[in-house]
Amino acid sequence: MAYVKDQWTRPVKQEDGTVVRERNRRWGRGKRWLAGWLDPNGDERTRAFGTKAAAERHGHAMETDRERGEYIDPEAGKIRFDEVAERWLGSRVVDPATAIRYESVHRLHVSPVFGRRQLRTIKPSEIAAWVTDLNARYGPSTARTAYLILQGTLGLAVDDETIKRNPAKARVVTVPAPKGGKVVVWGDDVVLRIVEANPPQYRPIAAIGAACGLRQGEIFGLAEEDIDFDAMVIHVRRQVKKPRQRVRVRAAEERHRAVGPDVRGNRLGSERTH
Repeated sequence: MAYVKDQWTRPVKQEDGTVVRERNRRWGRGKRWLAGWLDPNGDERTRAFGTKAAAERHGHAMETDRERGEYIDPEAGKIRFDEVAERWLGSRVVDPATAIRYESVHRLHVSPVFGRRQLRTIKPSEIAAWVTDLNARYGPSTARTAYLILQGTLGLAVDDETIKRNPAKARVVTVPAPKGGKVVVWGDDVVLRIVEANPPQYRPIAAIGAACGLRQGEIFGLAEEDIDFDAMVIHVRRQVKKPRQRVRVRAAEERHRAVGPDVRGNRLGSERTH
């Protein structure tokens, strides 16, 4: 059962048997009212408040959360943001370039603002202002990545029952839309001139990129055995990444691309010797 205790006075029994409260040595120092309740383990927990009404509300709320199975330890929210962010970043299953991107954005934009903050002190209004400022100064890409790291870290804290709600998901927080631009598609004549402008050994790179829709890293990762010259089908099995100036080859989710007529013949088949 929750209770409230007056920390500034003590009960004193009078000669007539009545009890009155008199000031004690703590009078006027610190917060007067102490809320007490039992946590799910049956241990007594307390928190001081300036008013009796606030202490009563908190004590009753803690017991209600306990009965509903929604109890969150008030001390858990004192964990600092970067302690949880380190775990969140370490749990991401992403390619090396993305991992480096996350680490960089966290170090430059997230940690300086929230890193040493206790989780329970982070408010939706300041997240909204922070995202807006990042978008204005660095653009939507950086703002969206920074928000992803912040939101993911706070989401992990919710899942671990360190905090009750994720402030990054509040309605006041608006994430900028990706910046799009008008795509100008080259005509066949332009593509063919670009292909022919390359040295013969590099022409398949331009031709495959234009006609098959492969990414740059996927093209660089192609080997001769990935190309079925009879069926004219390309098997995408790996890609090349260059994070921090180090070339890495990693497996890709295998998919297939049919080779169109504009990269057949001398634009691919005749270059197989290269």
